[in-house]
Amino acid sequence: MYLPEIDLWLDSLRKKDTSLISHAHSDHTARHLRPVLTPNTGLILSDYLKKTDPITLQYHEPMDRGKYTLTLYPAGHCLGSAQVLIESKFTGERVLYTGDIKVRSSPTNEPLEAVPCDTLIIESTYGRPKYVFPDQDRVLATACNTLRNWLSKGEKPVVQGWKLGKSQEILHHLLDQGFDMVVDEPVYQIAQVYQQAGVSFPGELKLRRTMARRGRATLPSGAPDEGSGKWTPWLKSHGANGLGRGWKSWMGPPGRCQPTLQRPSGLQ
Repeated sequence: MYLPEIDLWLDSLRKKDTSLISHAHSDHTARHLRPVLTPNTGLILSDYLKKTDPITLQYHEPMDRGKYTLTLYPAGHCLGSAQVLIESKFTGERVLYTGDIKVRSSPTNEPLEAVPCDTLIIESTYGRPKYVFPDQDRVLATACNTLRNWLSKGEKPVVQGWKLGKSQEILHHLLDQGFDMVVDEPVYQIAQVYQQAGVSFPGELKLRRTMARRGRATLPSGAPDEGSGKWTPWLKSHGANGLGRGWKSWMGPPGRCQPTLQRPSGLQ
């Protein structure tokens, strides 16, 4: 996004002299000469941005840009994610760009803060009223009960999630429930960055060397999307059962998002 009156780029996907990077997901980043980001986003992207000159801002720390100030606030989406408040020095107008946000609390992310503003530019992937998400505790209980059922039968559960953000949150929840987890290297490396940033996981982080043995759940980064048509064949090839992230899987009444549970047969 570009605000021409103040020559400010927000999450530009093309290399710019200066642009905000609201968080470390690849659909919001580029190797800008002087990216503006939080310390934790900088920590996650340290290798990616090693040839740049980042401008690191703590949350709530205003940055003077001449005609306006720029201040970052927690967005709750993943570690280091930020909303940006742009405030005019001349009119006092306050424009808030949220980037990706998450309203519900997470054990691995800085919690979302509500920021008063005059104009709101909001990420609205699920902005339509038809999207109604179930209670998070109920989803976690369903997932944990399913995993325990599979493990009791000697099966090999596979849990799918984005390698940055979702996987660390899922890993934290499942470790907290006492599951023995192994994760792929990208998920493991990012989890270690989370630890460097002060996030504590309630169990041991274990790197997956081979497909999980029976009695242990796997959180892979390289499995295909459950909506791609390749998720079930991938599970079959590994002799595993899968719990998908379910963000675009539909079960029950239209517009109600539910977690996806799949067996090698492909039945849900």
